Amino acid sequence: MINTSVSKHQPFEPEMVRIPAGPFLMGTSGHQIDRLAQTFDLAKKWREKGYFGRERPQHTVTLPGYAIAKYPVTVGVESVVGQGSKLPQGEV
Repeated sequence: MINTSVSKHQPFEPEMVRIPAGPFLMGTSGHQIDRLAQTFDLAKKWREKGYFGRERPQHTVTLPGYAIAKYPVTVGVESVVGQGSKLPQGEV
C-alpha cells in the first residue's frame, strides 16, 4: 500500500506526496499490445510499424523513494515560481 502522507509546504510550494521505494512493471506485455491493437486502429498501425518495440520486454524496475507534487503544476505557476516570485494568494 502506498503511504500518502503529505509533507509540510510553504504557500508558494506545491503540496508533495511521498512515494515509497519499491518495484513496478515497466513496459507493455505482448498481450496488452494485442488488446490495444484490437481496440484502437492507431495501436494496430503502431504494432505493424514496430513502434511498440521500445515498450518490450516488460520488466521490473525498482525505484528509490521520492516525493511528487500532489497536483499538476501549470505553466503559469512554473513561470512565476521559476522567476523567484511568490504567487498571489489562491493561485497555487
